[in-house]
Amino acid sequence: MMSSKPNLEGFGNNETEMYLEEAPISEINNFDEWLHFVYEPISIRPDVPTPIEFAEMSQKQKKNSCTLRFQHIARFQPISTTSRNKIIDTLLQRLHVNRIGGRGARGSAVLTGYPYIGKTTIAVDIGRRYDLDMRKLLKKRTGQELFIPETNDRFIPVIYVCLSSEDVSNLKALYATFARFLGIPKYEKKTTKQLEDAVVKWAKACQTSFIIVDEIHYIDIRSRGVRKTNNAIKTLMNRIPATFLFAGIECENTGIFFDHDSDQKRKADPRLAQLNHRCLKLELKPFQSLYGNYQEGIKLINTIDQEIVLVNHQTGDLVQLAPYILARTNGHIGSIRDFISLGCYKALKEKTERLTKEILEEIQLDNAAETAYQNYLASNPPALETY
Repeated sequence: MMSSKPNLEGFGNNETEMYLEEAPISEINNFDEWLHFVYEPISIRPDVPTPIEFAEMSQKQKKNSCTLRFQHIARFQPISTTSRNKIIDTLLQRLHVNRIGGRGARGSAVLTGYPYIGKTTIAVDIGRRYDLDMRKLLKKRTGQELFIPETNDRFIPVIYVCLSSEDVSNLKALYATFARFLGIPKYEKKTTKQLEDAVVKWAKACQTSFIIVDEIHYIDIRSRGVRKTNNAIKTLMNRIPATFLFAGIECENTGIFFDHDSDQKRKADPRLAQLNHRCLKLELKPFQSLYGNYQEGIKLINTIDQEIVLVNHQTGDLVQLAPYILARTNGHIGSIRDFISLGCYKALKEKTERLTKEILEEIQLDNAAETAYQNYLASNPPALETY
């Protein structure tokens, strides 16, 4: 964890030297960290001085202004898009219908797409919204929002687990990820069956109604070794009265959606088709003409343009650069976020206080984005605007 006031090397003089507060928790491994995330204040756009106002500021005022503005840039908030809002609305509808539904299997969902395209951001954002909604209902009913008055158990409406290859290597490791989140004591000493029963018991006692399983692509049911893990997930779905949201990279290729009626009938075990019938498939796609949502990418950048907090920024600066930004990032929202954040950092550091193509051309992005851009240039299209 970084110290509360690290010096950002490179900002050079007292006018622009900046100090950052402690960064938000980036990993969520247990309920306390999840609760910290749920109640974490959302960054509010700070006041941006005019060039004249900034020039007239004292040394201390300039430093404070740079600090506030850089923190807002670095803590890039989720940006609303048509496709993102549609996914969120669909999932929230399903969550609330399932919550008041009767017994039996609940419909769940799989959020799939390429890497760095915003799956985890959407998943935890939905989890945060739902968690807060449930706490408001509990408070309205009991006057309490953290504990269940009747039993004094912690109220945990949402479980979030992020899988790794180790977590799916055996059933005990899988159940342990849920046990850690719930805070089950001495879970390491339990047998696999005891762990399963404990997770189910605690989830019910804590009134869990939404379970997010991130990085689900590690469970590849085409691999014989992890089919038991896949079945364990379905067992939890059967035993816990909750809606499950699975998020992962290109989940279609993991076999989760194998359909025993398809042309892969010979390869797929009919028992493995259960998730295909129980889960809604929600897919995130890059902002590219290939996927028919290039204009949505332009609108996204227009929205980001209004959030830029550089002193010399002029409304529309990013919009003019939108085709270039989408080309450089291959339309992946994670790369777009990094590209603009790094560009703003550089503009602050070099005291230009404005995002220009010259600034952005010096930014190096992730290897996937850089490779895609080189391939794009090699194709020699007639104009960036037709990307």
